[in-house]
Amino acid sequence: MRAAAHAVALGGCLLAAGAEAEDLMPLPDAIRAGADEQYMLVRCAALYYSVYLYGGEAQLGSERAADLETRINLLMRTAALMRIEHGIDSDAAGTQIMQETSRITDLYIERYQRNYAARGLPFAPDTVWDADMDACREVMGATHVE
Repeated sequence: MRAAAHAVALGGCLLAAGAEAEDLMPLPDAIRAGADEQYMLVRCAALYYSVYLYGGEAQLGSERAADLETRINLLMRTAALMRIEHGIDSDAAGTQIMQETSRITDLYIERYQRNYAARGLPFAPDTVWDADMDACREVMGATHVE
């Protein structure tokens, strides 16, 4: 019984360590570490999609939600086109981009949930959120999404 409790505790520690290993580094740091332009586009699409999903259209308002949808679609299409230009089949490129965007979106949403549980604020203060919003604003040439 005691060994089982120890195994459960150890498993919990390993899961927690794994969760931290999957946490996001600020986008500018990822770019400096060698991430390519496609990653930057996918990451920004995921950031905007996470805001859209976490906030919901009712809270964001229809105009801001539509703006986010436009950004998300443009970023994902551009990333897919870049892959197609590098010889990847269009269906495969689209599937890859959707899967990658979805996974990164999940990481952002997990971060918002942790932030909210810890501070009552999902987005701020958060150095990753701030750095990523600034980087994605530059990519889009658009105003800051609140």
